Amino acid sequence: MYKIKSKYVKDASCTLLVNNVLNQLYASNGYTYSYKYESLITENFLYPQAGRNWLLGLKIGL
Repeated sequence: MYKIKSKYVKDASCTLLVNNVLNQLYASNGYTYSYKYESLITENFLYPQAGRNWLLGLKIGL
């Protein structure tokens, strides 16, 4: 967080959030589904997560 003060702005702050900095491929959620069609079939599904991403925020108090 970076704070700024001036005569025009009472206070202001800037924040930066970076997720998955190393840009790794991973899945944090998933599920398994089984059914019988001639034999028992089990399927696994994964939800891949986002690659590197960032969020920039600016808060200004006048």
